[in-house]
This record gives sequence, C-alpha cells and structure tokens, in this order.
Amino acid sequence: MHYNGYLSEEIKSILNGILQMSSYREQKKYLDVLKKYERNFTRQESDEYKLFIKRDKDDDEFDTVSMRRLKELHDKYHKPVDTSKYDKFFKKSSGEESDK
Repeated sequence: MHYNGYLSEEIKSILNGILQMSSYREQKKYLDVLKKYERNFTRQESDEYKLFIKRDKDDDEFDTVSMRRLKELHDKYHKPVDTSKYDKFFKKSSGEESDK
C-alpha cells in the first residue's frame, strides 16, 4: 500500500511539471501579445507590465494572482478579429463558377 502511495506522488509530480510547463508557455504567449498594446496601457498597467517582463527575464514563473492579472490585461486589450465579416470577399459567386 505504501508502494501505491509512492507511485501516486510520482504521478502527481509529473502532472505538476506538465501543468507548470503549459502555464509558463501561456505566460510567454500573453506577454508577447501584450507587447503590441504596451503604448495603450495606463501608467499603473505599464508599471505592472514592466514588472511582469522583468520577472519573465528572470525565468520566474508567475503565481496564480500574477497570472490572473496578466490574463486580465490580455483580455482587456487583445480582441480576436472577427474573420466572418471578410467571408463575402472570398466566396465565389454562382456566375463565376459557371464560366469555368
């Protein structure tokens, strides 16, 4: 029974490592996207962003509170493009298909 507990701790350790890698990648992704919006930040947001960059350069993984704040900044400034409005420019009309 003690042996099974050891395996579960090992599995927990592996899963924790995988989760940390994904959160580190997510952290990098958010920082890269926010770089484009840096000039739009308020003074406080700019200070926070600079602190995030400094911590990232030190290879410091963000805690839950910092990661939540980084995501809030990302969601505030980065709006996904609605590509559906461009569909009408790339669809073939029925008249063009019959010409070929």
